[in-house]
Amino acid sequence: MVKQITLLLSFITAILIVVLSANQSAGKNFGKISLPLGKVEVQSGGAGDWAKAKPNFPVNEGDIIRTLAKSRCEITLVGGGKVRIGENSELELTEASVKPMTKNFSAN
Repeated sequence: MVKQITLLLSFITAILIVVLSANQSAGKNFGKISLPLGKVEVQSGGAGDWAKAKPNFPVNEGDIIRTLAKSRCEITLVGGGKVRIGENSELELTEASVKPMTKNFSAN
């Protein structure tokens, strides 16, 4: 019985380690898309398929956000500031260091 409990606890610990390391590799949290108007898409990590952006869609360091014709987007930063993107634009979040009252970021 003790061996079964030890084995179960080891299994649960291994799963938690995998989940936590997957969250850390996703990149720093930059903020969330607060106002997508029209066709706004996000490419997570700068690779893979484009996903339709919805309100409260989280964006992280390394993500690319694009707007198509007659579309725009507003991103609310973790520190409370806002970034707005006009139509036919593409924004790559290359570095995120967003803290309250300090809004330094790098984007292409």
